[in-house]
Formats: sequence, structure tokens, C-alpha cells
Amino acid sequence: MADPIVTVSDVTVVEGDGTFGPSLSFVVSLSEAATVPVVIDYQSIDATARETLDYDAVRGQLTIAAGQTTGTIVVNSRGGGAVELDESFILELSNPQGAVFADGVTSLRAAGT
Repeated sequence: MADPIVTVSDVTVVEGDGTFGPSLSFVVSLSEAATVPVVIDYQSIDATARETLDYDAVRGQLTIAAGQTTGTIVVNSRGGGAVELDESFILELSNPQGAVFADGVTSLRAAGT
């Protein structure tokens, strides 16, 4: 049986004008349920958005339980108090255990805007 394939999609939210903005929920999906837990490393990377100023940086491991097909990584945005242009950061997934990325790539990236 082949390992399930991991995918993740971009997320877009509208930032509020308060201190804290809405959360961005990145859904990580498997092409099929795994028979063992799937563990995937993740980290946020600045693009036009800056950690601590525009969002709370994240780094860790996501575990998708055996028999499940999705897991969620939540990143909190921070309101700027003023009207700003769109800003984005990258959520990078790497080192999947119990699953693979399509086409043999070593990492996956999704944008948070």
C-alpha cells in the first residue's frame, strides 16, 4: 500500500483593525487515511508580513491520527489598527513521516494572506 499524499491550501482572511486579527486555519489533507499516525514538520516564513508585527510565528509538528484524513495548523494574525495593503507569509511543510508530498518534492508551501 502506497503512502498517502499530503496537500495544503492557501488561506485568506480580512484583517481587523484591533490588536488581534482573525486566525488563519491551514487544512492539511491526506489523499487517503493512513494506517499509522502521519507527522509533518511545519514553520511560518515571512514574506510581506512580518512575524510578531503582522502574525504570530509558528513552528512545530502536526500529527494526523491513523484513520483520519485532515489536520489543521492555526496561525493568529495581528490587526494593524490602520488600513494596510495585503500582506502575506508562507507556511512551509516538510519531513513527512507516514505520508509523502506529490512528485517527490521535499517541502510544500501555502500562502497566508
